[in-house]
Amino acid sequence: MHAFNDLDDIFLKGPILFEEIILSDFNIFRLTGTFSPNPSPIPFDELNSWESSFQNEGIFNSRVQKCILVDRLLCVGIAKSMPVFEKLTLSDQIAHLRRISYVFITFTNTYLAWELGSSTWTRKDCVMPALTIMKHTVNDDKAIKWSDYAYTKSVDHFKRVSLTKIEYALLIAIILTKADSKDLSAEGKELLLEESSKYTNILLRYNQRRLGLIEGAQRLAECSRLISRCIEIEYTLRTMFFHQFKYFSMITNYSKCSDFMKKFFGKK
Repeated sequence: MHAFNDLDDIFLKGPILFEEIILSDFNIFRLTGTFSPNPSPIPFDELNSWESSFQNEGIFNSRVQKCILVDRLLCVGIAKSMPVFEKLTLSDQIAHLRRISYVFITFTNTYLAWELGSSTWTRKDCVMPALTIMKHTVNDDKAIKWSDYAYTKSVDHFKRVSLTKIEYALLIAIILTKADSKDLSAEGKELLLEESSKYTNILLRYNQRRLGLIEGAQRLAECSRLISRCIEIEYTLRTMFFHQFKYFSMITNYSKCSDFMKKFFGKK
């Protein structure tokens, strides 16, 4: 996930919508050999170039677009690796991904920030979205408040729980099998519910073996609350993104909106 700025610019002109990504059969994990695994600070000259891109491209510049795209490609790639996904119809796959993608992105980015020892979301290049929002939306109290809640306060919850890697992997599986979309068919919902229940039971047994019966059940509830928190946070993020898109599109320096972002906001 931290490798987004290693993605070639040409991918911004490729599949963006979930249906397009699924039908293209593109798998981002085939590119792992080209990505650098460890976070490293953005070089000074690149930072200056990035700052100038705010003036030319707006807040949703190409670096931000790559971040959005990689999050989306990772969500699809991991979802497709789960056996239940191939059992769903294409329409169910699309409906399901539209519903769970924001929760997946929120959960993984918050976990990675905690894993890096950061108090706020931090990308591979050590750029912090919350600071970017504060710098470029100085007079927008709404955006700053939403940003603090979504990018910074979210990490506090993960610090308190301190997930093991096994808990993290199982919670990702639970998120990717949540049958919450109202557009799912009855058959698709049943398949996902069964799979989600399976991963929940595995997580329960894992914690009961290492903590005890009662303590393991309490730990499951604690882990589940993280998902609930992320659902609240993803709602805040979506609200903030649409607010920014609408707000900055009315300002001269931000009036240029890329085809990528028009497509992203126009249809998922």
